[in-house]
Amino acid sequence: VTKLLTFKRLHSYNCAHISIIYIDRMCCCCPQGIQAIIYLWCRSGCSKNAVASALSFFPPEPPHYNIDSYDKDGNLLPAPEPIKITTSEDDSSEGSEKKSPVKMIMERHHNFREKAAVKRERDKNEPKDLTYKFVCSEPFDIPLPTAANNVELKTVKIEGGIMANVYRPLRNYKGVNKVILFSHGNATDLGGTHPLAVSLCKSTCCTVVTYDYSGYGHSGSFPSVTNTYRDVEALYDYCQSNLSDVLKEEVHIEESSVSVNNAVPVPPPKKGSPSNIILYGQSVGSGPSCWLLSKLSRKRKPPAALILHCPFTSGIRLITNSQELPCCVKLLDVFDNVKNIQHAKCPVFILHGIKDEEVDIRHSLALQEAVPETYRREPWWVPNRGHNDITEGNAAMAAYIIKVNEFLDTLD
Repeated sequence: VTKLLTFKRLHSYNCAHISIIYIDRMCCCCPQGIQAIIYLWCRSGCSKNAVASALSFFPPEPPHYNIDSYDKDGNLLPAPEPIKITTSEDDSSEGSEKKSPVKMIMERHHNFREKAAVKRERDKNEPKDLTYKFVCSEPFDIPLPTAANNVELKTVKIEGGIMANVYRPLRNYKGVNKVILFSHGNATDLGGTHPLAVSLCKSTCCTVVTYDYSGYGHSGSFPSVTNTYRDVEALYDYCQSNLSDVLKEEVHIEESSVSVNNAVPVPPPKKGSPSNIILYGQSVGSGPSCWLLSKLSRKRKPPAALILHCPFTSGIRLITNSQELPCCVKLLDVFDNVKNIQHAKCPVFILHGIKDEEVDIRHSLALQEAVPETYRREPWWVPNRGHNDITEGNAAMAAYIIKVNEFLDTLD
């Protein structure tokens, strides 16, 4: 490590050609890849969280949705001004020297912090007893409820300023009382997740809860590994404490919106019972989902199940594209899914596109092997699909729903 740190000049790391930003496929034996990670760690003040947040999180800008806020009298409040952070890049001329990858990454982390400060001040001055309306952007917008989409949507803001959507089936012909807590992928948010959440809700008859990580969309704070853990745990507590009350609310729908005869009301899950909550982690969402699974399982209060959608074994293993890590970077690893999933005490279902070029399917193969045999369920290796297109198209979505329902039918 000492020898690696003797590389003083930033251009020594330019030969990695911004690979640490793009998460290029670097062999773990490649000195440049390890040098870049360690150098960034030193420049950040030896902060693993700073390195992880700069390399791992890419929230969409602008968000794929807006939030309309209403006061207790039902009056629409003025929308806040977009947060603009001026960077040195904005002021740079064409003839100025190109920034190094490390400097660009550290600037991103600094911008995350500045935006978080603005959001924190806004939340502090926000009136109490507000209600929120989710306004999705094109092309993700799906009107609710309709005859085709018998789903009711409620938008809430929970502790820490985290925005969440609760999708509830208006007619539950299966009598399902499960809740899917959905942790989305990296470069998306509540807006980008909206179509899949609607499909999951209406096709499985589960209540689906999606949320934005800290620093994503209209959620407060800034993106970091620690904050994603806090976020998913806060949403889990919300489901236990509030969702049964939500499900007990009386539902009023027009007769024309009922598509199933003799439908029965949604039976509420037991309040505080983790056996009704299914953790679902897509891509980077596998990190907080596996972490919470491990924590709950070690407390002997496991969730109902875990679904992993194109997951990875760990953050550093994803960057280096190797399952064996040298000790000098092992301490910097984050989202150690392959370790956390070994504590599973509930059924685990993994799906992954065979042609995934962003997260190689070998990550899911390693995770499948790490799941205790008692809880290991048959995975779905999706042919001719990659990282982001498993549910793309009507035929693909239908196949996906069939596989998810087959897994859900095996649960108690």
